[in-house]
Amino acid sequence: MKSQIIIYSESVTPRLTYILDFIFGKIIGVTYKITSDFQVFLSSDLPKINYSFRESDELRVKPSGLLFQKGIEAVDTGYAKWNGMHCLFYNQDGAAIPFDLFSASFFLLTRYEEYLPYQADDHGRFSSDQSIVGKHKFLEEPVVQQWVGFLLNVLKLKFSNLTEKKQEFKIEPTIDVDVAFAFVYRNFGRFFMSSGRDFTTLKWNRIIDRILVTSKSKKDPFDTYSYIELIHKKYNFPVSVFYLIGDYSHYDRNIPYDSPEVKGLIKALSDKFSLGIHPSYKAADSADELKKEINRLGSITGNMVTKSRQHFLRLKFPGTYHRLMQEGITDDYSMGFHDKPGFRAGIAMPYPFYDLVNEKETTLTVHPFAFMERTLKDRLKLDPDMALLKIQELMKKVKSVNGTFGTLWHNDSLSDYGEWKRWRYVYDVMLSMALPVAENRKHYIRNRFLTNVNQPEIIKIQQFNLFLIFFRRKEKPYGL
Repeated sequence: MKSQIIIYSESVTPRLTYILDFIFGKIIGVTYKITSDFQVFLSSDLPKINYSFRESDELRVKPSGLLFQKGIEAVDTGYAKWNGMHCLFYNQDGAAIPFDLFSASFFLLTRYEEYLPYQADDHGRFSSDQSIVGKHKFLEEPVVQQWVGFLLNVLKLKFSNLTEKKQEFKIEPTIDVDVAFAFVYRNFGRFFMSSGRDFTTLKWNRIIDRILVTSKSKKDPFDTYSYIELIHKKYNFPVSVFYLIGDYSHYDRNIPYDSPEVKGLIKALSDKFSLGIHPSYKAADSADELKKEINRLGSITGNMVTKSRQHFLRLKFPGTYHRLMQEGITDDYSMGFHDKPGFRAGIAMPYPFYDLVNEKETTLTVHPFAFMERTLKDRLKLDPDMALLKIQELMKKVKSVNGTFGTLWHNDSLSDYGEWKRWRYVYDVMLSMALPVAENRKHYIRNRFLTNVNQPEIIKIQQFNLFLIFFRRKEKPYGL
């Protein structure tokens, strides 16, 4: 039987109900009842929390007032670092819980600060350095779960019979398909322009690869879909794939969707994985374009499209989520920063979106991710080995709160081709690190052995593979 607690509040609002439902129902796993009758509260035998401006001998969380308000206005977030913990809405020196962790959690989860005016980047995005977690340097901390863990410890010290639901660490790998193939299935104009660019920049390896791939003597390097299927079967981790199906533009450069080969790929991805929409750059600002792309994907797969992630991570509040919900999207995976790894909403687990405009919890589930691989490589300038250390560091933080480790990769970053040499290895090790300890050790030993192959041996293997290319069977793209 679930434990139960009672909470006293002078006012019960949709904001308060939302955050209490999430903290106690989803994270801690206890039931609660809330009362505005102080005598009922005092006479109860249940574990108690006084969430009011009224002082008492019971465990008290002093409200900041945010959860009793309506609308969106600038608020004083009252940052403090207390006992090594980053706190928001700090308001009660000397108390067992000296900050309003309910308001703090609500502020971060709802992305309250992103409804307020801010200086957008060139793509209209909210950057990490403008966020409160970035400014106070706790972006890489899943603070909401840390706060809830702190609250639970305080409650259990006072009420020893309280039992919580044990959360388990999970990994949630996701892959975007921005460009399905490097060389094949492009129209003549794009093929000619790409080839010309390679000639003028003297990229001889790409010129040779283009010839080999288009003559079907070599597999297209971005055709990593068999690997994606096999690696997730190997580790038994389900993966979500998001396909960019918008019309060609400066920022939307996928292969035309309407060829039989590309339609075959999309159908195969839908059959093998959980496939969602990757709304185009244009669709981020256009409800009509979003509808068109969702209908386009659904007509090819024959399935309802319910998952989404914004291309370029162009997530804007509240418009993006309003448009997605209007088109039947139930799960969005855009909650993360383009420029830094970490936890944009201060949390490492899925949670329901609360609509500040309409003051209500919605049916949309938000899935945060901890990092995007290109951020590690291009923004932080990490090589594969250093990237693995950063991933391990982030995963350790998520494991410490038994959270969900969301990751964002692309089909081309798993190619081991060009700029992504050795990054497939990073992906393999990342998945192995997410296994339970015994399984993890087995895969760790295997991967260490593979990386100890010396460089001359690698060169010999590569030379032999080049020789075999001309005698290999003709390569067929995934799904064909």
